[in-house]
Amino acid sequence: MTMKNKLLFIDPQNRSKIQCFDFEKSKVVDEWEAPGVKSLSSFYGESKNTQSTASTCVIACSDKGLYNLDPRINKQDKIATSKVYSANYLFSKISATIEGNIAVGSRNGEIRLYSKIGQNAKTMLPGLGEEIIGLDLSKNGGWILATTPRYILLIPTKCKNGKTGFE
Repeated sequence: MTMKNKLLFIDPQNRSKIQCFDFEKSKVVDEWEAPGVKSLSSFYGESKNTQSTASTCVIACSDKGLYNLDPRINKQDKIATSKVYSANYLFSKISATIEGNIAVGSRNGEIRLYSKIGQNAKTMLPGLGEEIIGLDLSKNGGWILATTPRYILLIPTKCKNGKTGFE
């Protein structure tokens, strides 16, 4: 399945499902479920510019978990890899770089940087108290653009030693 002419969205009736709407057929043609997940907060292609590739996998977050969903899995549960934390980090938004590094924003304003799902965060940027309502990364992961209801943050991820917060 290619993602050309398709739109993915979280099912408003069952927030543990991502639905795939086909514009040519004018209907929902597929559902990707994450059983055991109460409510998905956000999802993103598995890497930046995924829409221009043949990849169909997505990354998603719930309040306390990160998931990699793969529609090619031949069963109802489409979770390929996941990490559910015992603490409730209140994850709200997720984004990725072209290399697949992941940034996750939370409702308390914190931003966590991961090299991949299934591991602990490499870096945690403390929040200023406002929910992250939008999150994007530059292709190379050098910059984070985060929005809150009251301000916009532009954060460099490169450290003095030349590494990024994803390493």
